Amino acid sequence: IARRSGIAPHVRIAPVIPIEQELIVTFWRDAKEGDGCLIGAGGVQVEQEGDVAIGRLPTTREQVAEILGKSRAGRRVLASPRADAFCTVVVQLSEAFIADLPDLRELECNPVTIGPTGVAVLDALPAAHAEHVN
Repeated sequence: IARRSGIAPHVRIAPVIPIEQELIVTFWRDAKEGDGCLIGAGGVQVEQEGDVAIGRLPTTREQVAEILGKSRAGRRVLASPRADAFCTVVVQLSEAFIADLPDLRELECNPVTIGPTGVAVLDALPAAHAEHVN
């Protein structure tokens, strides 16, 4: 494609994050229905499997673990040696959503990966309240 466009081809090789599991973690605010959190199978699996669980915005690792226990993907996380690290990251994301991102209606992180190098948020989609959109 580069040659056809008259551009010198260039290939960049970047390190790849090894992944054992992908999850979706979503936080939302809703004046009528209340605030909440969704955690479950992430990546494309969220549409294919629908393996997710819903709970209140977690402020402790125990609350994250409770939500995780309600889905197959979550139970796999709880059985892994990286369960505590994942729960810690979700609490940190939740705290940031609550305290530092008050203009957001929703924050979707998909995927959040778990692998031998730890937990990583690979993509995040923030959604502002309608009155904050220009």
